[in-house]
Amino acid sequence: EDRTLDSGTIPLPDLAVLGGERGLAGFEPRRFHDVDMAAGRLTYIFPVGKHFELDTHTEAGGVYGDLWSDARLSTLRHSYGIALRARDERSVLGLVGVDWSAEAWRIRYSFGGVE
Repeated sequence: EDRTLDSGTIPLPDLAVLGGERGLAGFEPRRFHDVDMAAGRLTYIFPVGKHFELDTHTEAGGVYGDLWSDARLSTLRHSYGIALRARDERSVLGLVGVDWSAEAWRIRYSFGGVE
């Protein structure tokens, strides 16, 4: 997410953020915020039964004043997670899991698509 400033300022709610549900789930929500954001997630899902699957994932990301000049691989923050998901033939019915980073552990759960 590469944002440019037209008026010279961006209100805090409009800043690019990472943490919680917006990427880097092992960190507190809105833990990182600045003008630009880079984030990626790698997920591997494999079945453990007819109606259950295991989701393992890792995320990396960062927020920057200028994405093109400030972003470096060495400045990315990392988060990891695992979740057991219940599903039917068409959709995920619920999940329970844990995400962690160097700063915190977070327990996740959802039922019927609401987390």
